Amino acid sequence: MPSNFRKLKAEVEKGITGINQGIPISLKKAGKYLSIRQAVYTLLGAGAGVGKTAMVDSVYVLEPYQ
Repeated sequence: MPSNFRKLKAEVEKGITGINQGIPISLKKAGKYLSIRQAVYTLLGAGAGVGKTAMVDSVYVLEPYQ
């Protein structure tokens, strides 16, 4: 049975080769590596007042509908 790391690595490789796709995000640099996918938990951390909520609202709530 493959380890969790090997499973993750296989999924990343599938994404790099274009086998699995998600909803692209609007940030060009981050969008090269990230997309909105089913069953993927994204943890966003930063200091207070730097715009975490604004980023999440923009990238994961508002812009996917546009």
